[in-house]
Amino acid sequence: MSDELKYDTPLHDPEHDILGRKKFAETLAKSIIGLEAAQGFVYGLYGPWGSGKSTVINFTEHYLEE
Repeated sequence: MSDELKYDTPLHDPEHDILGRKKFAETLAKSIIGLEAAQGFVYGLYGPWGSGKSTVINFTEHYLEE
């Protein structure tokens, strides 16, 4: 078992996704890239502790950097 899963730390590489969060993160990144917001914008990601919010953010950053 990898240390990332054993210690419940957020993942950074979508290739390690086993819970199906990378597709959502990729779609979110495409949405951000395609957004025309001259005044700025805010996205909220809500969920209970341990539900994968930090992993989704990390995956989204990964796709934004690609």
